[in-house]
Amino acid sequence: MDRRRLAHFFGQAAEWLAVIFYWLQGYRLVAWRWKTPSGEVDALLTRGRWLVALEVKARWRSDGTVPVAPMQLAGIGQSLERFRSKEKRFRRCFCRVDVLTISTNRLPRWIRHAWEEPT
Repeated sequence: MDRRRLAHFFGQAAEWLAVIFYWLQGYRLVAWRWKTPSGEVDALLTRGRWLVALEVKARWRSDGTVPVAPMQLAGIGQSLERFRSKEKRFRRCFCRVDVLTISTNRLPRWIRHAWEEPT
């Protein structure tokens, strides 16, 4: 298997592990790889009154830093707002973006509230 295909497989596996992790925390998956003009959201999950956009970063080696730029988080936040406006059942939910970094040399790093809707 070439490096590119292996990296793609590793990224998909990391996304599945992240969704399972959230499921074990009591979240429910409502959308998977949701595409918008401003980008793709890896997973949209809900628990209680929270609607969460999950960005999963899979790295072979990680130094512990978060590889997500503020502009990217804002774009994911816009996608989340677009999803909420289209789906009536989520209009009253609070929105946030979480980042989960998975690598082969560290424990997963879970960053809750990496972005929240302005109040």
